[in-house]
Amino acid sequence: MLDLLKDEFGEILVPEAVYDEVTSNELKGSDEVKDADWIKVQTIKNIEVLSFLPMLGLNVMGTLGFLKVMHHKGRIENFKDVLDDLQKNGFWMAADLYKRMLEE
Repeated sequence: MLDLLKDEFGEILVPEAVYDEVTSNELKGSDEVKDADWIKVQTIKNIEVLSFLPMLGLNVMGTLGFLKVMHHKGRIENFKDVLDDLQKNGFWMAADLYKRMLEE
C-alpha cells in the first residue's frame, strides 16, 4: 500500500503520533515506513490545526479515506480484503464503520 501513497502524493506529512504508533509496534510494513524518505514526520501539538491545513493547500486524509479513494480510482480491486487485512494486522475500526465503508 505504501506504493499507492507515493504514487498518488509523492511526499506525505504524517503526524508524529501516527508515525510513532506505526513504527514502534512492529506492525506489518513498519520497516518500510521507517525507510521511506518521502514520508515526512510532522509534530502537531494541537489537533485543531488540522482543520486549517486545507486552507494552506494541504490535503488531510486518514487511512480509510485514502484507501476508499484508491478503491474508487480502481487502484484497489477488493476493498473488503484490504479492510480485513488491516484488521488482522492491528488496525481497529468499529463494526458500523466497517459496514459503512463497504456500502459507500
